[in-house]
Amino acid sequence: MFSYRLAAVALLCGLLGAAGAACAQASSPDDTQTPPAGYSQSVQSAVTRVVIDRGDIESMPRLVDSLLDTITQLSNLRKPATIPYVTRTSREEIERTICDGPCMVKAWYLPDEGVFLDETLRPESNLIHRSILLHELVHFVQEENGEAANLDACHRWVEREQQAYELQAQYLAAMGDTSGFMQKVSAQSSLVGTRTVCRGWDRPADTAERPRQAFTGARAAVRP
Repeated sequence: MFSYRLAAVALLCGLLGAAGAACAQASSPDDTQTPPAGYSQSVQSAVTRVVIDRGDIESMPRLVDSLLDTITQLSNLRKPATIPYVTRTSREEIERTICDGPCMVKAWYLPDEGVFLDETLRPESNLIHRSILLHELVHFVQEENGEAANLDACHRWVEREQQAYELQAQYLAAMGDTSGFMQKVSAQSSLVGTRTVCRGWDRPADTAERPRQAFTGARAAVRP
């Protein structure tokens, strides 16, 4: 279960908090806008080949379905036949069930339960928030596709988390984000791999500390 608790903190590093101003400025960028210089060819190619609905989508099931289509365009993952439940939850509930105390987690995914969002997020109209939902939906698609299923729990989490950040960054590039949030997201993919130590993760006594250790290790990297 601990690997899924770690997956639950997919945005454990407080990206939303670190980019609060960027989130407030989220809008529908010009379709002709190009990605920042220095981004990889894969990200740049994603800009030209992905069709993204930038408009408001008030229906959560329709929004989820649209984002699942985007994920399959950005990756080799197959679109699942079903969509997950998306549950909005309070800050108090997040800190009680996921963080065991104050934290900046905004969203997470749990197999068989679905995606949980901080109730302050507005992915229906805010494209930065929408990228956070997309990140969690990547974890749903990974689970349904059995992505990295041959790896042990720790390395599977690392590989899935890296891919989720990469796809989130590609999504932000494709929609023309210029807020700086994309760069923070892109950096997280490599940081997850370099700051995660899998040795000893199979010891039950260590389970309670893992989310907190991962949160602390990654959070500093995205401070403005």
